[in-house]
Amino acid sequence: MVRTMATEHVVAHIRLPRALRARLKVLAARRETSLRRLATEAFEALLDSENEPAGRGEQAAPRNERSSSA
Repeated sequence: MVRTMATEHVVAHIRLPRALRARLKVLAARRETSLRRLATEAFEALLDSENEPAGRGEQAAPRNERSSSA
């Protein structure tokens, strides 16, 4: 992905709780990849999901109609 260099820099500075970091290390070891690479892939997937349109049959509601607290 084109964003890899930029997202690697951002991911390198994200602080994680120890328990989450330990679990990510185990997952990275199982996938035979580095913790940084795993975090970068997750961050890129999050960015991609934010840029995708709504799911099947769903339409995103206009901002002023999304949630009304009445």
